[in-house]
Amino acid sequence: MDNIEKLRSLTKIKLIIMSISTITPILVIILFAVVFDIIDNSVFNEQPWVPYVLALIFEGYLVFKIVKYIRILINDEFANKVLIKKSDERNKFIEQKTANLASKIFFYILSIYTIYSAFMRTGYFIPAVSILIVFIIVQMIVKLVYTNKY
Repeated sequence: MDNIEKLRSLTKIKLIIMSISTITPILVIILFAVVFDIIDNSVFNEQPWVPYVLALIFEGYLVFKIVKYIRILINDEFANKVLIKKSDERNKFIEQKTANLASKIFFYILSIYTIYSAFMRTGYFIPAVSILIVFIIVQMIVKLVYTNKY
């Protein structure tokens, strides 16, 4: 099986997952907003349109990915461009550096927010500390996996 065929078989799986994922925000909105009428008692009580906008943004991203996957399956030239882009060492290096820097920035912002929220109510502090702890644990596990792998 050549690289294009591997890309296409992986793309078919991704396309199925993305297609199923597009249903999720719609079901969540129907479930929470229509069935349980939770929007009125939620954080979005003052701006009830916010969950709909967030779901619309998420749906737009999913549709963008689905269109890309369909183009990979249909167009040989586009599939070849994607394959070259994925295997390019420069792009991989840029992606690694970007993810590393974004991870550090997120950690610093979350740390500052956790310290700030310590002076607020516990309703802000406990979730911030929980997210920070999970982030640190995930970071340590990933580092351990890659240290053992390489």
